[in-house]
Amino acid sequence: MPEITKYMANGDGRRNSGYRTADNRFSVLVTPSDGADNEAGFDLATRLSVSDAVAERLRDEATSLRGKIVAQKAEPARIMGKGCVRFTTTGELWILNRREGGFASFGFRCDSWDELFRRWDVRVTEHGTDEHGAYWTVESMRRR
Repeated sequence: MPEITKYMANGDGRRNSGYRTADNRFSVLVTPSDGADNEAGFDLATRLSVSDAVAERLRDEATSLRGKIVAQKAEPARIMGKGCVRFTTTGELWILNRREGGFASFGFRCDSWDELFRRWDVRVTEHGTDEHGAYWTVESMRRR
């Protein structure tokens, strides 16, 4: 946390308080409207510096986490054989292990087609409608 500086009183009794940001790019100066608010101005400068320090720490942690996520990003999963994509009546997209039986089979919910293609590395090979509704048959992409 940066050190807060309390400056000498102006001719009217007001005292500025301030600090420099952690990256030293900015100076933050708090000037009270009245000399009676000098301590409140110092307290405000202190709270602002704590907020800046916390924000800087959060930015550093976010940058670190982004790097870890990119480093740990795994290859998409592959399905064995054919799978079936269906939508529920509420619009949820599911990849199921088989078409027959509708939703009476094992499956995973996906937020979107994009997630389906990225997470499961599949391609659509057939589209149709049966007694359970519309479906799309998917198969794993071949590795080059």
